[in-house]
Amino acid sequence: MHRVLKLGTDDTDGIRLLFETTAPTTSELNATDDHGDTLVHFAARAHALPLLHLLHHYKANMEAVNEHGRQALHEAIDDLPCVRYLLETCHVDSNAMKRGDWTPVMTAALKGDLATVQCLVEHGALLHLTTKDGRTPLHMAVQEGHSSVATFVASQYPDSMFMATKSGRLPLQMAAALTLDHQATGDHLVRTLLSIADTKADRAISHSDRSGRTVLEDAVVANQLDLVEWLIQTYRAADPTRQDALGRNVWHHAAMVGHVAMLLKLGQWSILRPLLNAVDTWDSWTPLMFAAKNGHLECVRCLLDDLLVDPTKRDKLGRTAKDLGTKRTNTAHPYLPSLSSIDSVAMEP
Repeated sequence: MHRVLKLGTDDTDGIRLLFETTAPTTSELNATDDHGDTLVHFAARAHALPLLHLLHHYKANMEAVNEHGRQALHEAIDDLPCVRYLLETCHVDSNAMKRGDWTPVMTAALKGDLATVQCLVEHGALLHLTTKDGRTPLHMAVQEGHSSVATFVASQYPDSMFMATKSGRLPLQMAAALTLDHQATGDHLVRTLLSIADTKADRAISHSDRSGRTVLEDAVVANQLDLVEWLIQTYRAADPTRQDALGRNVWHHAAMVGHVAMLLKLGQWSILRPLLNAVDTWDSWTPLMFAAKNGHLECVRCLLDDLLVDPTKRDKLGRTAKDLGTKRTNTAHPYLPSLSSIDSVAMEP
């Protein structure tokens, strides 16, 4: 091995000459370094396809496993020609597991490599296998906002849309929760996945994770304004009046993360107005209390001046939103003078 590595994985001619001269044994070809890597691992990691050809010709073990549980297929996952060669010529296992749970198609899905995912599926990669935390290839693609890969995987194996992680999360919920640069992708993915789910869409929408949240609450927290409106108007299962495991409704979720636009959006449904002063079952907090405690002053203003919530509500310890807000110190915030109901509240932004 040392002589081969000294030549370099890109010196195929030199390595071929070395092999022809020394006639390496199988044990020599499959010798490992301190980390269990063989020549096949080094060749695959370097995407050295000619060297993989040579090693296969000399009967090297193309499915050797290193100390991390990685095979050549795992190492070559970023290079489609190497992946295709290992699958089609060397006939390696397309479902080889790294450390007992990660398969090559999971890694390819996480990276958003559609061509490699398609190649692996063509050669028998299973889409229902999960990691130790319950994620499937579809979860992997969705969590990184890889729309084309997620759409392909869901189309190939629709049941994966209903496979939940150990925390109860569906791919649909992960899509709705995408924020920042992936927010538009999240909206698109939710609509696409529900289209693929077709008659089973309500089942996915009504599913709640271990915290009691559904895709609707995830969309609210992610400030997905258009998506929230579309879900409520399109699907009966998207119930905006429901509560999570702690008794929190959509108002609580919007207020605790400071989404003023979402509060105003929710205000367009009269059915939600009676829930504006609802208290959760954990601390008996109202949406206003969450906004005050977290220093979301624009939300406080919106809740008081626009949505006309009750500032006199008390939690289980007898505290009002004003009491929670007075733990904050910045009295110079421009909204404070307008909050006549809690005019002495001082909060940090």
